[in-house]
This record gives sequence, structure tokens and C-alpha cells, in this order.
Amino acid sequence: MYSQFVLPANHALEGAQLSFQKCIIAANWSMVLSLGLVICSLLMSFYFDSYLPITMQITAHIGTIVFAAIFKLAYVVRCVGVYGLGYRVF
Repeated sequence: MYSQFVLPANHALEGAQLSFQKCIIAANWSMVLSLGLVICSLLMSFYFDSYLPITMQITAHIGTIVFAAIFKLAYVVRCVGVYGLGYRVF
């Protein structure tokens, strides 16, 4: 398997394998981004709550749920890509 975050210039993949590898890379970046957003929204919801207006707190609470769902969907996409390349999915 190649790098998990970028596709090297000298890749030896073709067709479906290339698609599955791109799936893994996109899912990994989506997981990193959504994890960062979940952490930010949790900090906004519980740590900095006294500094933020109630509308931002409500938005942060909703964002926690939405970004966690995006993380889970990205993990499923990653599992599809790994399975498509013939590796065992845990």
C-alpha cells in the first residue's frame, strides 16, 4: 500500500486500484479535518462556553454531532477503499 495521505508521482496502480487508493487518501484527509473540527466544537461548547454567545454554543453543539457523523462516514469510505485493494479490514 502507498502513502496514506498523498499519491506518489511514480505510482504503479491502474484503474480500480487507483480509484480505491484515492478513496483511502480522501477519507484519511476527511477524517483528520473532521476530527479537528470536532475538537474545536467541543472546546467551544464546554471550555470556552462563558466567552461565547448562546447561538454560537448551540451551533457548536450541533457541529459536534455533524462533524462526528462525517468522521464516521469517512471511516466507512476508507474501509471500502482498503477492502477494494484486497487488504483485511479491521
